[in-house]
Amino acid sequence: MRAEAQVSFSPSVALLFALPLGYMNARWGAVFWMLAIVLSLVASIQILKSLYLSKDDRIHQLGYLFAPVFACLMVGQLDLFFLLVLALFLKFHAERPFLAGLVLFPLATKPHLFLPFTLVLLACSIYRREFRVLIGGMCGLAASLMVIFAIDPRAWSQYFHTLRTVQPMHLFIPTWSVQLRAFIDPTAAWLQFIPEAGCCIWA
Repeated sequence: MRAEAQVSFSPSVALLFALPLGYMNARWGAVFWMLAIVLSLVASIQILKSLYLSKDDRIHQLGYLFAPVFACLMVGQLDLFFLLVLALFLKFHAERPFLAGLVLFPLATKPHLFLPFTLVLLACSIYRREFRVLIGGMCGLAASLMVIFAIDPRAWSQYFHTLRTVQPMHLFIPTWSVQLRAFIDPTAAWLQFIPEAGCCIWA
């Protein structure tokens, strides 16, 4: 039986997540990935509990029963890693803003999901004239880019070549934005950016 290659449209920052799996076979890779996701969930809930709940409060346990958690676990999505990143940001941003920014670099894996968050962070930094979070974020992103370049100098050129070749804007992806485009005018690619634009304006 021949395995089919899967193409990822995530920026090359995602290579840092996938790299450890290259040293394992499929079975142990799946075990490692699932364990990492579960540990990210547990760590995130514990961090949020320490920030917002009393020691005796057990309402945080409902976080393990949140429906999207099961969806992420079943399909092995990165979202629970992002949850841990945001939990760490909330933990550090007041007292250690540079470190808070530094831990945000994994969000560059899915920049479209966090564009409203980035705009709010930028506006907040300008309003408060406190730029250590932004500096930390840029340092984390720069470090990740250098690591990726050291691993594979052609990673970014191959990524952009894939985008030009496959043209993901013409693929059907089961999201609300693509559904909106399909409902109104499948040929108008700009329609699927309306939800993102609305979130950015609201932010």
